Amino acid sequence: MAGQLQFSPTSWVANGHKLSAAGDDLGSASQSFISSVSDASVFGGNDLVGSVAAMIYGLMVQRLGGCLDTLAEGMSAHGHLVTEAGETYADLESSQVDQATSIEGMH
Repeated sequence: MAGQLQFSPTSWVANGHKLSAAGDDLGSASQSFISSVSDASVFGGNDLVGSVAAMIYGLMVQRLGGCLDTLAEGMSAHGHLVTEAGETYADLESSQVDQATSIEGMH
């Protein structure tokens, strides 16, 4: 059925792995980005304005890095949970099929 959301344990496992990988990639990219923009020396430090700007900029970069790290860790952790849910559902489904087969065999 086109346009409808479909659930399957394999889709949860596959997409959970993709979400975890995206979180890991975001973590790596954000660390690289933060290290490339963290030099506040461009503001100078010989005057009051440059010193204050450098301090504020440094705090902003640090805060942004923390936010990006938290987001990346959350995405990765959520991906692991989605994968685990898919695997648990697949195990449950398999167990139910085995149980139904054994009941059918009794008759």
